[in-house]
Amino acid sequence: MSRLIAEIESFLLEAPLESICSGSIFYLTMNGDEVADYNTIRNSTERAVRSASQKIENKGRKEKVVNILMEVSNILSVLTLAPLLYFGINDEIQQM
Repeated sequence: MSRLIAEIESFLLEAPLESICSGSIFYLTMNGDEVADYNTIRNSTERAVRSASQKIENKGRKEKVVNILMEVSNILSVLTLAPLLYFGINDEIQQM
């Protein structure tokens, strides 16, 4: 996990500002076709953001980096709820 945190931190510090987005973070956490689990993505991103934000002096980059955590959290929430919503709706349809 420390390798992943270092990789995310390096990306946040060095990538062009327009490349920094939640999609890039998810890509970095992938192992082949598999996306890492919720806790790994959340914890790794949080630690990398905390570390990187202390090293960034540029206000625009720092703001972008700090906001990436909320972006990742929002996507993880949707991904976590989507199956529940699907199966809940599917069950209701089957009961009709």
